[in-house]
Parts: sequence; structure tokens; C-alpha cells
Amino acid sequence: MTESVPYVNNILVRRPAKQSDSVYLNTYATNFHEKVTEANRGPVFDGYLNTVGPVIERPLRQAEEGGFVTVPGSEPALDVPFISVTSEGDAGLFGAATLAEKDLPENRRHWQVPGTPHTDLLSPVIPADEEIYKAGRLPNTAVHDKAFRESLNPYPLEPSILAAAEALVSWSKSSKEAAPSQWFDQADGALARDESGNVTGGPTGPGRPTSP
Repeated sequence: MTESVPYVNNILVRRPAKQSDSVYLNTYATNFHEKVTEANRGPVFDGYLNTVGPVIERPLRQAEEGGFVTVPGSEPALDVPFISVTSEGDAGLFGAATLAEKDLPENRRHWQVPGTPHTDLLSPVIPADEEIYKAGRLPNTAVHDKAFRESLNPYPLEPSILAAAEALVSWSKSSKEAAPSQWFDQADGALARDESGNVTGGPTGPGRPTSP
């Protein structure tokens, strides 16, 4: 069964509930956006919103590259706005170097939100362990350990995603530019932390960057 493409006001959105879609959205935007725009005599999508893990993409013809291969996202300039929202948990998955601050094209933004997980392991919509076993996969049983749960990043990413969606629609429809990119602070190749162990940098407040 083919699932419909998620979009809001013709804005292509990487749906957070599905795994690894961020990689493919980047791959599509990098390799196909311009070609599809030319063939369509205009962009099919008026903007892109990517969340958790939007720092990598996959090469084309990947079977010739040794199977599942990822490369750093090239983040090219497009003729439509593109906002990426990254969690602190992404640093552990992809390395802090992939989240390092860099110059972006003028119609791209990258918001990095401290204290947030890549995946909410405490979400009530995660399948039960027995259902995961039935599917032939192994569940993350560590989540049943209290010490492990207390070590998780508890801050919700959803407010930042909603803010990014609102900003992207306004940017696309009303030409109101989104707030500037906000990056994690880094030192010696690792995320910088304050005296309490919290990552510094990124947006302040409830996850909503301040508009310029």
C-alpha cells in the first residue's frame, strides 16, 4: 500500500512518525527538485520542512556504492524555502561534526533544539515489544530500565516543528523570512555544555526561534 505524500499548503513535510524519511527528503531535494521544477514549468512543492536527522542524504545508484550508504547533506540553494529542525539526539547518531555551524543558502534555515531526542522512546504510540518481535525485529528493551529512562532527552521537539511549519508557510506564501538559523555551540568537535550539563546554543524559550 502506497502512503500519500504528507504536505501542508503544498509544503512537503518529512513526517516525524516515519523513520529515515529525512534522508530521502534531502536526497530528493538535492537531486530532483530542479529537474522536476523544469519539467513542471514551476516547483511542485512550495517549500520543504525536514526534522530529526536532516543532515545526511543518500547517493543515487546506491547499490553500486555498497548498499545502505549515506553522505553529508549538500543543502544546495533552491528556488523555494527549506527549513531543517535537528534534535540533540542527532549528534549521538550522526556525530557532532555533521551538526557544525556552516554557511547556508539564503533560503535555507537550520534550527537545532537542545535537550530533544531523535526519537521519543516514551511515546505512547510506540508498538508494544511483543508486536515488534512478531515483525521479526528486536525492541529497545532498555527503555524498561528506570536509569535509562532518566538519561533520555526529555524536552519535546514538537513545538519547534510546529513553529517551523508556520514559519515555512509564511515564508512561502507571504515572503516573510523565517527566523535565522540557530546552531548548537560546539567545542573540540563535541557539543558544548553549561555547568549543569545542558547543551548550549540553539533556540531559547519553548522551542520557537525569534523572528527577525
